[in-house]
Amino acid sequence: MAIPALIVCQDPEAVRILKQILESRGMKVEHCAEQEIAATRLAEQHLAMVILDCEDESAALGLIGVARAESENRNALIVAVVDGHNDTRELFDRGANFVMYKPVSTERASESLQAAWSLLPPERRRKERIHVSTQASITFATTEDVPVPLLNVSEDGIAIHSQNKMPPPCRVYFQFTLPGQSDVVRLAAEVTWQDWRGRVGLHFAHVPQASRRALNEWLKKNPNRQQEPSAPAGTRIDRFVLPTPEPRISLPSAATASDDDRRNQARRSCRLGVNVYRPAGSVIQHCTLTDVSAGGCYIETTDPLSEGTRLVIEVRTGDWKLRVHGKVRSMHRGYGMGVEFRLRTAEDKEDVKQLLACLDAQANLPIGRETQPG
Repeated sequence: MAIPALIVCQDPEAVRILKQILESRGMKVEHCAEQEIAATRLAEQHLAMVILDCEDESAALGLIGVARAESENRNALIVAVVDGHNDTRELFDRGANFVMYKPVSTERASESLQAAWSLLPPERRRKERIHVSTQASITFATTEDVPVPLLNVSEDGIAIHSQNKMPPPCRVYFQFTLPGQSDVVRLAAEVTWQDWRGRVGLHFAHVPQASRRALNEWLKKNPNRQQEPSAPAGTRIDRFVLPTPEPRISLPSAATASDDDRRNQARRSCRLGVNVYRPAGSVIQHCTLTDVSAGGCYIETTDPLSEGTRLVIEVRTGDWKLRVHGKVRSMHRGYGMGVEFRLRTAEDKEDVKQLLACLDAQANLPIGRETQPG
């Protein structure tokens, strides 16, 4: 059976491109140019994917609300097509799963939909996910050792519940112990999606040999453990099932921070080549910057420095170069290190603001495309 999808858009060229891509994946695509007709479709029929043009953001938010209010489409994957004028935070908060930036081209749409496609349909998932109820400790950007519920696990991915928004691309470092095991599993994974309920799907990026062995042993011993219930006919099976009752844990949340704090400490996901120096000037190594905020960053490296080490980070992007002093706050052997900026002057602070502005300017790139250093 073809997978049903709905495109709500008034741009004929964008509709043509999106329809061509979705139909090449075996989806049955319907197009609505009018919001009223789209609302009727959302209320009356089951859809696996909905792509909404957010030129009229208020109307798009209304359609997201209609979809999430209907049991048939509560779990539909919603892709918001946006530009620089849209409030993506509000769209995510109201129920969008992904964003795609304008102008819509074949290349951009294909790349933007790649992560979304991995979820549709669930029966095409290559590796079975086994439900598990345990806690994991995660580190990402400048956030360290936050406890989150682990929902399910497979050979190549994992799902968690998080009250923090973690839109792709974002690399997360895990530590957890699976039920019945004493060995700690440590691995790195990349966010591929997050839904409106706070469920986050991640694909493994790096799993050390010892952790891979422990993970595979547990999966072999638990092939049918707590199988997820089958869904009624015509309903998309949701492989990422929340435990009952839904866990409630205390996490740092932008909702509890002031507007200034949220603006100043907002994380930007990126992939930039950086050089790391000792304060005296000697180069330590070339690394990859994956997350940055006004207060610090996370640097991927297989040979991280010990906690407390002072260093200088050099970032180059285009014709612009930033050198900022920092101190290692956390170290994850084999993965990387969290660095706190030590901004000594107003010029240092201004340089970091320029870096953040530069990353914001990259926001019109499709999701999943890496930002390349100059």
